[in-house]
Amino acid sequence: MLTVDEIEKISLVTEREETGMLAQYIKDKGFQEGRHEGHHEGRLEGQREGKVEGRREGKLEGKCGLLEKILTRRFGPLPDWAEQRLASASSEQLDQWAERVLEAKSLQDVWVE
Repeated sequence: MLTVDEIEKISLVTEREETGMLAQYIKDKGFQEGRHEGHHEGRLEGQREGKVEGRREGKLEGKCGLLEKILTRRFGPLPDWAEQRLASASSEQLDQWAERVLEAKSLQDVWVE
């Protein structure tokens, strides 16, 4: 039969084990919730960045398409080299060329720096 001291020692060990298991459970649960929250926030941030990038690309394509129409109307069908320049242009370049087309006497005048 166990003595009172032995029972108290067993009780203390059991309490320590339970405390340790509880602490580990809380730690694991917090980690899981933190991962879930971080994953959710990361996905939302990715969606926001995707929308911003999509808008930027859409504006660039719109500028390019409009300038291509204006150039074609003013100077006739565009040669391949002009279409390639438009397709690889930055937004700032397209803005500059759009301003130049108003005074350009030829297609080449639009591209002159």
